[in-house]
Amino acid sequence: MPQTMTRIGDSAFRGCKSLTAIRIPDGITKIETQVFDHCESLQEVILPDGLVSIGLTSFEGCAKLTEIVLPESVSKIGVKAFSNCTALKCVTILSRVTEIGDMAFDFCDALRIRSWRGSVAESYAKRRGIPFDALDRPGDLDGDCSVTMSDAVLMFRLLTEAPMQEGELKRTDADMDSDGVLTLRDLRIMLIALGQTA
Repeated sequence: MPQTMTRIGDSAFRGCKSLTAIRIPDGITKIETQVFDHCESLQEVILPDGLVSIGLTSFEGCAKLTEIVLPESVSKIGVKAFSNCTALKCVTILSRVTEIGDMAFDFCDALRIRSWRGSVAESYAKRRGIPFDALDRPGDLDGDCSVTMSDAVLMFRLLTEAPMQEGELKRTDADMDSDGVLTLRDLRIMLIALGQTA
């Protein structure tokens, strides 16, 4: 897509069966109606900073999409925007979204929503019975909406000062006891929560 575009028009990629991944360029502020509707092979979508709205049924029926991160700029998620994305497990809403349309995430049975405490996203999740994880919840170091052994490995690397990958974690993300200091006690708390011995 050309860098000069500011919006993706209605049904632009609708039903593209072979589309597996897309990186939407910077400058796009609006994804219109049904843009990626029923792109059944779509597995990865990277949205740009500056995106403001996601239109009606934009990603409906993208059955292989497993996670998506909505940037801080997004204020509106349209009706049925992600409905019937049956593999969708995690939506991270970094923005202070002001509007989430009716049925935006219907029939996404494995879904968890991650966002800020007290946000519209949290209210929406509670109203719809969707599990909610607060972004300030310690322990989810790899951002996959759950605390697993991979998070424990990352915490161990933080404790031993092992080199980290690009996008280094903040120590506060691993502070399980909220005492402001990262220690072996934090790792022990995580391992106990995971049912492991420490």
